[in-house]
Amino acid sequence: MWTRKAAILFTSGISLILVGMMISNFQLMIIGLTFISFIAINGWVEGHSDLEITREVSAVNVYKGDDINVILTVKNKSYRRTQQLEVFDNVPHEMKMRKGVNLMRMNLGP
Repeated sequence: MWTRKAAILFTSGISLILVGMMISNFQLMIIGLTFISFIAINGWVEGHSDLEITREVSAVNVYKGDDINVILTVKNKSYRRTQQLEVFDNVPHEMKMRKGVNLMRMNLGP
């Protein structure tokens, strides 16, 4: 997944390479190539997350006054820690939560 910082760094790298080629400035091209290679090496070293997300709902049809249990499970199947994850489960305003939370921030280990 591209972060804002990576997108800006990649765009800056491409821009510096093109501007360096237009004005024949070798140093700008080297700086732009450094930006792009930093993103490539970082993506190769860090790897990708492999998350398994399951959501279990106890009932299909729910009427007023009925109870329902929703279990959301997030598993990290990769060999690296994840960054900050924010898990949010949208609950309609007609429903009230009796137990648990619908928003959680966490780091998952391997």
